[in-house]
Amino acid sequence: MTIFIVGIGSHAEVVRSILIDKEVAFLSYGDEIPREILQPYAGRLCDFKVPGPFIVAVGDNSLRKKIVLEILSSWPNATFINAISKQSFISPDVRIGVGNVVCMGAHINLGTVIGDHSIFNTNCSVDHHNDIRSYVHVAPNCALCGHVTLHEGVFLGVGSSVTPKINIRPWSSFKAQSLVKQSTNEIPMYDVLMKSRICVQEALDSGWISSRGKFLDRAQKELEALFKVKHVLLVSNGTCATHCLFIALKERYPNITKIYVPNNVYVAAINSALFEYPLEVLEVLRINPDTLNIETDEWYFESLEKDAVVLIVHNVGNIINVPRLKSIRPDLIFLEDACEAFGGSYEGLPAGSFEGTLCSSMSFFANKTITGGELGCVMTNDSNVHQFLSRKINQGNTSVKYVHDIVAYNYRATNLAAGVLCDQLIDLPEILSKKKKIFDTYGKVFPRTQEPKVENANWIMPVYIKGNPSFEAVEAFFKARAIDIRPMFYPLNAHAHLRDIKIHSNEIAEKVNREWIMIPSFPNLSTQEVEYIIFTIQEYKKTLEK
Repeated sequence: MTIFIVGIGSHAEVVRSILIDKEVAFLSYGDEIPREILQPYAGRLCDFKVPGPFIVAVGDNSLRKKIVLEILSSWPNATFINAISKQSFISPDVRIGVGNVVCMGAHINLGTVIGDHSIFNTNCSVDHHNDIRSYVHVAPNCALCGHVTLHEGVFLGVGSSVTPKINIRPWSSFKAQSLVKQSTNEIPMYDVLMKSRICVQEALDSGWISSRGKFLDRAQKELEALFKVKHVLLVSNGTCATHCLFIALKERYPNITKIYVPNNVYVAAINSALFEYPLEVLEVLRINPDTLNIETDEWYFESLEKDAVVLIVHNVGNIINVPRLKSIRPDLIFLEDACEAFGGSYEGLPAGSFEGTLCSSMSFFANKTITGGELGCVMTNDSNVHQFLSRKINQGNTSVKYVHDIVAYNYRATNLAAGVLCDQLIDLPEILSKKKKIFDTYGKVFPRTQEPKVENANWIMPVYIKGNPSFEAVEAFFKARAIDIRPMFYPLNAHAHLRDIKIHSNEIAEKVNREWIMIPSFPNLSTQEVEYIIFTIQEYKKTLEK
């Protein structure tokens, strides 16, 4: 039986030396010209017609996986063999998959479980009870202690050592001679990209890091230009900013008796309304299961009460065309919670900047597109709203120091947080570019619904899993594969203090919560990590089809 070695490089020569007593043939991948040293037979995989047995002899983990998946796409029943050197040692109770290469001098001790298509290079040592997933490469002279987990795609550079009970997240890469003594755990939901640290360092060195400083003014001006609004007011966090919407509403329109709110959104938006209004004033709008936002059909908006308030939440970055809704119902008062909408737009305007909106909030929490740690802002084109809120967030200060004339809050932002935000604005082009690439890759497999004349924000990627029984089920599947995920926000009456909120129908909201999840979307996700997450979702969906 001929074994087909896919690869024509030096690693393929090593695999050939391991299979020296076997009949082999070489297949190149792509347009490479088969090298003479790999004779007696060499061809190209794309011209091949027989489904194996194969072994993919390519050192790069990502390319090796790509080739394996292409083979399986062409021949779903393709078979793969292991290439195990006679000069290696593998404990008899080791469980090993297919497509693996175990080189001369490699030792793999008892209780270890090995996946598929991994490389255990010359003189590496894998001690007892390790869990080695697929497409891993353990380079020459590496040493793994006991109870180590290497998730898919991990590369350990030559001479690296891993201490006991370490868990290394998928597609991590370590340089030569690394000492790995701390787990990298799972692919997180979010991780901050922060290259520039000029402003935050200057803020730290300024001697005053609280509610005064040049970075507060700088951040405010840069945000006004970015959002194309007349006024930006920095506050300590996004919830404070959203509370300010209702403070402004109550001042401008003191006789409001109806506030329409969305379902399946983060509870801070609803709590912000309850800081100023009783629960009976609130009524929950129907949710669109495709956009994850409120239902925006014209007939539905025409049915709403006259002169009421609508709280818009651009849920998970999916943008609502607020100017369109205002044209349908000019009598309605709109507030925008744009905390998840950074980078999104409607009618060519940045989300939250529409003049027909009384005011809008934005969050710069650590999981947002850009961050100030805990920081938020209020946006408005109304100078009176801006002037009023400027005093309400600043303890109602008057021109006389320590004399105050209204009940107010200390919602002031700090110069230190503003310094972090200014650094993030320096990094913004790179952040947006990387996030777009990630969302474009996700979007090819999991397209998002988008309203006409809007551009959704690339904040968190939501994914629909039809028939998902519960979040706990999908979370367990992803946890086992070292990926952190989040549930879609719950129906509002799932919260004890909102149990009696007025909701006409909750069936769709419950289904949305059960069948949608949020997946990692941060700017430093590698291409391999994104592809791994996509593959994991597809594998989970297959389990629901059985």
